[in-house]
Amino acid sequence: MRKKAFTLSEVLMVIAILGVVAMLTVTNTASNVDAHKNILALKSTMGQVDAAIAKVVSEYGSFEEYRNEKHPGADYMSIANIVGEAIRNQMSINKGCGTRNISSCFSTANLRNNATCAYAFILSNGASICMKSGNTTPVTMFIDVDGPNNGEDKYGSDKFEFKVTDEGLDFIDGSGSNRRTRGSFVANQDETIWAFTVGNQDYLICPNDLRWGSKESCN
Repeated sequence: MRKKAFTLSEVLMVIAILGVVAMLTVTNTASNVDAHKNILALKSTMGQVDAAIAKVVSEYGSFEEYRNEKHPGADYMSIANIVGEAIRNQMSINKGCGTRNISSCFSTANLRNNATCAYAFILSNGASICMKSGNTTPVTMFIDVDGPNNGEDKYGSDKFEFKVTDEGLDFIDGSGSNRRTRGSFVANQDETIWAFTVGNQDYLICPNDLRWGSKESCN
């Protein structure tokens, strides 16, 4: 009895399916690698900024006391500018933009709530820092882990947001509640603390499926 052979169309169909599976596998692997790289860079940069804040506080007592000593009566300078200057002076940088030519130090595209920068600089590790425009405390800092001209240039991917306090960087918490007891991931708010504490960026893929403490990946 002659064995039935696969037809050309069946072979092509199998090849096509294998190609799709391979493409998805490669894409997912690349995404995981990028996420791991971004999170490591984020934690490294956070450590450097926290160390700089500690130096400011050790030398001056607080950001407010730094302002009083370095810029007494300087009402024309925003708090964001002064905090940015204080931190920058304690760090190793590649480029300082200060309050001018911000775009060459930090791309403001895709920042949360269309934020703008008052003060910016690039660190020696290539990460760029933006102090959010405003004159209220605590000051908000954005970190772009791979600088203004690299990566996806997207909030939650390579851009992250923090509050700057005298104790160091803190996470943005719009709800004022403990995220781990609150339930679902909140888009455009939880990205930084999720990447730092959970250790993935699956919110870029399946944000509506994620829940704190129970479903912390897309799988």
